[in-house]
Amino acid sequence: MCAVELEKSMLNDFKLQPNIQFPEHAHLAEQMTLVLEGDLTFASEGRTVVFSMGHVIAMPSNATHSVSTSSPPGQAVDSCSPVRKEYL
Repeated sequence: MCAVELEKSMLNDFKLQPNIQFPEHAHLAEQMTLVLEGDLTFASEGRTVVFSMGHVIAMPSNATHSVSTSSPPGQAVDSCSPVRKEYL
């Protein structure tokens, strides 16, 4: 992962391994994710959607969600505001 931050926002580039599960979680930061390669499956509020290359996902602050990847590996870019210190 590569992260670049400003005072109030950040951009993260993720290389995603196949068949990874990010368990249900929420965070203060608003998050927008652009899928560059592969597929990401987002689940939130009882709804599950598969996003592929070129799709953008927008998650509001404190929205509970989970994410999983499929095979082959993927890549995504996240924009977060405020900065998520755990990514630095």
